[in-house]
Amino acid sequence: MLRVETNVWTITLSALVGALSALLVNWVARRGQRQDTLRQWRADTYRDFVQATHDAAHRLGVLALDGRGTDLSDDDNWRLDSSARRNLRAVELVSSARLRGAAIALTESLRSFREVVRTGAEYKSEEYEAALNPYRDARAAFASAARKELGIRDKRPEGPRHSTE
Repeated sequence: MLRVETNVWTITLSALVGALSALLVNWVARRGQRQDTLRQWRADTYRDFVQATHDAAHRLGVLALDGRGTDLSDDDNWRLDSSARRNLRAVELVSSARLRGAAIALTESLRSFREVVRTGAEYKSEEYEAALNPYRDARAAFASAARKELGIRDKRPEGPRHSTE
């Protein structure tokens, strides 16, 4: 009789350990999938933000090329900023303080670039390039910080890409 009870407990304990092991393996796998999904969502958020600022800078470049920078109204400014600002809010929700700072610096450099274009700076002039280069550097700094936050090894050189002299 003792032998039967021992076998029942052994079988029961083995079944319980097996079930708990299966649950643990499933939980770990699902946790990894969630982390991968969240990481991809953050990467998409960062990409959308950079694209929105790039699109705004490109539109400003086209306006400067056409000599229409001084024609920018407050409504035009709002349209130029709205996508970048909307995407900045998403970045602020999912990123570290360091990356939020880089994102804010990027939007501020875009705003400074826009103000120079509004003064009538000619496309590719010294004034235009002096305003555009900080935007480019801020964009590169944001991209580098985003790669670091996402755990992507950045093979690009550190520091500004453009001279501000």
